[in-house]
Amino acid sequence: NVVNGWPAAASPLVTLSATSLTFAGTMVGRTAATQAITLKNTGKSALTLNGTGQGIKIAGTNASSFSQTNTCGTGVAAAASCTITVTFKPAATGALTASVTIADNAFLSPQSVTLKGTGTAALPIAGLSAQSISFSTIAIGATETVGAVVLTNSGTAALSLNGTGQ
Repeated sequence: NVVNGWPAAASPLVTLSATSLTFAGTMVGRTAATQAITLKNTGKSALTLNGTGQGIKIAGTNASSFSQTNTCGTGVAAAASCTITVTFKPAATGALTASVTIADNAFLSPQSVTLKGTGTAALPIAGLSAQSISFSTIAIGATETVGAVVLTNSGTAALSLNGTGQ
């Protein structure tokens, strides 16, 4: 049985540049830097990718937080390679996992690459249009107009104001 299960000398053989990818913590809805996997056919015959989507897809519990594009087409010639580019855009907070699965005609198909990333909560980012205001000397009871200070929120969550004079 071992001999019968051994790949034929002329069959395709998949070598992947990584068995897992870990993405840095990323705010929900934002996109992390992409990472690439090189798929190389180190066998003696052409590698054929099976199924819809050319046999390469994202699967698993948090598949919607990851996406992929690739240059593989429907197959990879012997001694050739292609690139699978993976993007992480978390749909939820916390630890998120999925995998890239590659269905093909090589021995031990499908191959897979584990994907990990952490979705972080959206945060408000407060900003002021001026860091200081200067008042001139004025008499007691008089008023002086110095202009407005504008508070902005450039973050991705609502900014709450607490305290006196909300």
